[in-house]
Amino acid sequence: MLPVLGPIGTLEGLVDWGAMRYTASVTIPADTSEADPHEECLGICFGTISQVFVLFPPGHAGLTHLQIFYQTRQIFPTTPGESFSGDDTQYIFSEKWPVFEAPHELLLRAWNEDTEYEHTIYVQLSVLVPELLVPVVIQSPALPEGMFQ
Repeated sequence: MLPVLGPIGTLEGLVDWGAMRYTASVTIPADTSEADPHEECLGICFGTISQVFVLFPPGHAGLTHLQIFYQTRQIFPTTPGESFSGDDTQYIFSEKWPVFEAPHELLLRAWNEDTEYEHTIYVQLSVLVPELLVPVVIQSPALPEGMFQ
């Protein structure tokens, strides 16, 4: 991205930070009910969630479930009360969900209907950080005394 010239002695440019990537592995103990789910927070940066990846490895047998919340609202899956579930299943999708209000964190709510084994769900997110206008002051280096005599 090219810089934009500002007043003398300054350079104003647009800084494109690109996408920040976040990962979490949520291990849910056996016999964890929907009424008393396992919850973990995933801190993320200010920006827009652009990509979501959720993996249920083999062995889950459709018995584990995951919901993702921002603030008090369920955002993934979008339908309130529904959950991701599966066995050797991947959910991969693009998104444009803004995360501008603090705290910048997601709540991963999961439960496990398997009465014998714990299971782990893997979550990856990409968050696009908005371009920021950053003023940068450029100062000339001090020249040795008498250099231009």
